[in-house]
Amino acid sequence: MRTETTNALSPAVLHSWQSQMRDIAQRVLTNFSTSQPVDLIDEYAKPVCHWLAIVATGGSLQLKKAESLLMLAEAVSTAAAEPFDESLAARAKAADEELRKHFHSGPAPLRESGFVALSQTLPRMLANAWVALIQQPSEWRRLHSEPTLISCAVEELLRYGGLPRILFRIAGKSIDFNGASIQEGDRLILRLAVANRDPAHCQSPDLLDITRRPIHHFSLGNGRHSCVGAPLIRMVLATLTDLLVKRYGKATLYQEIKWRGGSGFRFPNALYVLLHS
Repeated sequence: MRTETTNALSPAVLHSWQSQMRDIAQRVLTNFSTSQPVDLIDEYAKPVCHWLAIVATGGSLQLKKAESLLMLAEAVSTAAAEPFDESLAARAKAADEELRKHFHSGPAPLRESGFVALSQTLPRMLANAWVALIQQPSEWRRLHSEPTLISCAVEELLRYGGLPRILFRIAGKSIDFNGASIQEGDRLILRLAVANRDPAHCQSPDLLDITRRPIHHFSLGNGRHSCVGAPLIRMVLATLTDLLVKRYGKATLYQEIKWRGGSGFRFPNALYVLLHS
């Protein structure tokens, strides 16, 4: 399944999607005003990511059907944001079962789970990255003046503002790790957000530095257990951030951020900003 998904997300496919995505994103940005606040989530991230979700999972959804599926996908994503809420989990289970009825072909990660990830999780990841740049305007200005830093900036943004906070895993074998005895079959909670800011592996971990070298993070997993969609995620984050920061030299918050989510991940409910040339 992993090989099938990797082939479906080949460099040639990603290049084609990136070209189309750039055109869509540039048209969106052209309509923005520097005199009126803009919600970078609803007005920029979501339209592009919703298009990508439809294309990547088959591209044959009609607009009316896509709108209903987006509502189901949001229910699934909301439960992932707070995995300890049983009522959210129940609604997510029903929504996931309904979503499965509409995705029948292609690699499993690019069916209903891919639709949820691209239409819901990805815009929220983008929002967290942009909040980090907005709150540290010197890094926004640096990227604006030195766009060749975008690849390094993406990795630092994933480390600093990565969306996933925890993951659940089952121990495959018994092991003693740093004084902790883990038995085969134990359910583990991996605190990714803490690991990404471990001072033992990252100097000044609470500082966003888009020139940081080297950069170690777990926001997209690691090794053979890394996210199979990581190349696609990196491409989207790099492309949309690059276009935004190149066009505007600064962005300032227009209103206080209200956060959503929980122990799984947190993200802005909206991201209203004033953009400056």
